[in-house]
Amino acid sequence: MDTMNPTPTALERDRSTSARWIAAEPQQLLPSETFWLDSKHIGDRLEITVVLPRAPQTADRFATIYVLDPIFNMNATASAADMLGTFAALTGATFPPLAVVGVGYPAHDPMSVMGLRARDLTPTDDGFPSEVGTPPVPFGFGGAERLLASIAEEVLPEIEARFPVRPGDRTLVGHSFGGLFGLYTLFHRPDAFRRYLIVSPSIWWDDRVLRRYEEQWAKEHTDLSASLFLAVGQNEQMMGGTWRNESFPTEALQVLRQVDNVRELTDKLRVRGYPSLSVESVVFEGEYHLTVFPAAVTRGLLALFDKGGS
Repeated sequence: MDTMNPTPTALERDRSTSARWIAAEPQQLLPSETFWLDSKHIGDRLEITVVLPRAPQTADRFATIYVLDPIFNMNATASAADMLGTFAALTGATFPPLAVVGVGYPAHDPMSVMGLRARDLTPTDDGFPSEVGTPPVPFGFGGAERLLASIAEEVLPEIEARFPVRPGDRTLVGHSFGGLFGLYTLFHRPDAFRRYLIVSPSIWWDDRVLRRYEEQWAKEHTDLSASLFLAVGQNEQMMGGTWRNESFPTEALQVLRQVDNVRELTDKLRVRGYPSLSVESVVFEGEYHLTVFPAAVTRGLLALFDKGGS
């Protein structure tokens, strides 16, 4: 400090402030429990992460949200559920406390996970349009049926035996390939989950094979019991702007038809008139494939649970 000017300089203020920092134990913002499950169906190990609600509780058991691609989507989902549940408890609102379960892999490197998710979340072999091209993947495609069997027959029973959750009161959350898998589940084993929160689903996969699944369900059934929230980013089908889709040529974006596919599926399901199906669909203004999930998961949880999880 200048003795002629007792006012501390900016550097001295910075040093003074930083000197008051004291090391403390790291805090786990949302306490979680993680375990591994060796799946006989996929012949591989799954990593399961569970976050129980921390808000003041009035229920002994909780509804459960199952999150695909937890390496990318678990934090946003658990934080949204925690925020909505905490403030609902404080204000007397009806949003219920939710347990959040991530279904992923012991591999924590995003690029390694990309190969595993391509294997497990896609329903058929290599469904990339020629305009996009098939990226190199080490494990192939087409394992959705096996992963669904693993989740339904191995993961769900284990969670419902080990944790204070309500059996059968389940929601599936998926984005991109995870959304593709979620819709595959809806049309093949809809009773595995009560609610589906599907964001930017890859409906384009294999010449829109999901359309055939939906049509087959409609041919064989007169009802579909589920609550479905569909979301997509407005800008997923256009070039330019923040998070621009520059890795895809315009022709590829037109073939993928992310926004159009969601709108068409929404319209088709509403026309079916299934008595036990509720459908809400939102196109998020200004959002892209990589930016839409946080907004969509919060809106989706509110849409699906705004009556206390009923």
